Amino acid sequence: MADVIMIGVPGDSKVYIADLKAGTVTAMDEAGQAAANSLRAGDAAYVKGVNFAVAVDAIEPAAAGVFDTH
Repeated sequence: MADVIMIGVPGDSKVYIADLKAGTVTAMDEAGQAAANSLRAGDAAYVKGVNFAVAVDAIEPAAAGVFDTH
């Protein structure tokens, strides 16, 4: 199982790193950001090693199992 997930969402130029073991989410540094943005160009989704991901507007619906709020 992966311990780190990189996340980018449309409309936000930053890419974030979620460290699942530490329970933290931080923005990537500039070098990592540049590499990630080359994959994000053109709004194409790049998915690898993740079998479930949904963007929602708030944590409350997601925590309740409602994933179609975005």
